Amino acid sequence: MDYTFYREIIPDAAWVGQDPPAEVVAGAINTSIDYSAGLLVSVHALGAGRFILNTLLIRETLGQNPVADRLLVNMLRYAARDVAKPPVEPPADFEQQLKTLGY
Repeated sequence: MDYTFYREIIPDAAWVGQDPPAEVVAGAINTSIDYSAGLLVSVHALGAGRFILNTLLIRETLGQNPVADRLLVNMLRYAARDVAKPPVEPPADFEQQLKTLGY
């Protein structure tokens, strides 16, 4: 992510320690004092679907930053790409999966 364009939406936080995602969208590496790395945006599989984990400051800068506006539109389009497909039954252990995720 080019800091010139994305500086207002890059957070201080990143996702670490999750199971490997189905897709890595954006990651970050911090080597200023110590070394740390994490994911800013990732896509994870859940049953026949998927969900997006995001730490970018999109919501906080909507309407003020065209980059945030465009990223939100792109994420919504991506999330809706299979909307025309018929719904599927959730997996048998869906409730347990939600509990594992913290819901």
